[in-house]
Amino acid sequence: MDTFIKSLIFRKCQNVNVIDLDDEGVLYKENSNDEKLIVNTTVMAIWDLLDGKRTSFVIAQEIAAACGVKCEAIEADIYAQLAQFEKLQLIEQKRNQ
Repeated sequence: MDTFIKSLIFRKCQNVNVIDLDDEGVLYKENSNDEKLIVNTTVMAIWDLLDGKRTSFVIAQEIAAACGVKCEAIEADIYAQLAQFEKLQLIEQKRNQ
């Protein structure tokens, strides 16, 4: 896997609201009419780990550990989910200060 992707750090955009429904959740941007993303438990776990401190790789490692699988087995899926969050403008890359 690309080292660049592994080292990225993301943070949640401030204008995103979350409704936690136990087994799933809803993510949506403030002032957004109909655009809501309904997500499963794993995606909510990824969301919860987006603290602006963890790298993409660390997030993948933590999810893998929680699921009891090897990181290599799910790493690409985690990065794909992060890319989807970014595409939907729910997260942004943390820039070095």
